[in-house]
Amino acid sequence: MVLIIGCFIEKDDSLETYKEKTNSKINQYNMDVIFDDETKRLMCNQNVDYINNTKSNIDKIYFHIYPNAFSKKDFAPFEKSEMTRAYPNGFNEGYIDIK
Repeated sequence: MVLIIGCFIEKDDSLETYKEKTNSKINQYNMDVIFDDETKRLMCNQNVDYINNTKSNIDKIYFHIYPNAFSKKDFAPFEKSEMTRAYPNGFNEGYIDIK
């Protein structure tokens, strides 16, 4: 037995996907990240396309980063009971070196 079912859908060129409709009005963050397996480091370049959607001119943009937020064991984002699981080879600080 062969059953063939068909339907007709009229194409509407005025419809756009959400991404296409808003793509030109949102900020874009693009990152290129390389992991060095030997040194266990991530090297990253980030480009930001900022779209000013306000009615005011902006002459500065501030980026908030926390370069050494986890440089000390006391500031690690884990409970003390989770430290062994989070750092199975012992604590290793995280930091950012901006060049």
